[in-house]
Amino acid sequence: MKIAFMCDMHLPNNPSSSQYAYFSAMIEKLKADRVKTVISVGDITSFGEKEIFIKYMEDMKDFDHHYVIGNSDVRDEKTKDYFIENSGGFSIRRDGRTILGVDTPYGVIADTDKEKILQLKDGDVLVIHYYVEALKMGGYPFLKEVCKEK
Repeated sequence: MKIAFMCDMHLPNNPSSSQYAYFSAMIEKLKADRVKTVISVGDITSFGEKEIFIKYMEDMKDFDHHYVIGNSDVRDEKTKDYFIENSGGFSIRRDGRTILGVDTPYGVIADTDKEKILQLKDGDVLVIHYYVEALKMGGYPFLKEVCKEK
């Protein structure tokens, strides 16, 4: 099974932008390559544009699509709650492995997500948006320790 990962699209509120052109070409390429599962690793929008996110989700309807949100998706005070409420990460099983997606738009791994991370086995995959070494509130030492144990 083919799985595609994509991140940092930063789709702006401008359908004629180069980001949209590239995104549209990528969708066609994924379909041509018969990719079934697509995982988006945050920063789908440039500045938390809700309408853009809704359009993006429509564009992804032909895939088994999973996503986490990034810091760009929560930049707008008026729409950040929408993104937080409509994500929450994901956990899927493929070929005997778990792929766990954890939202980290503010650089923090929630305690409930830490519990899920501790359940991962050797060979499973953790997906987060935030730069690992810059994670806050002990996130980096936590992940470092978890990786040592696996």
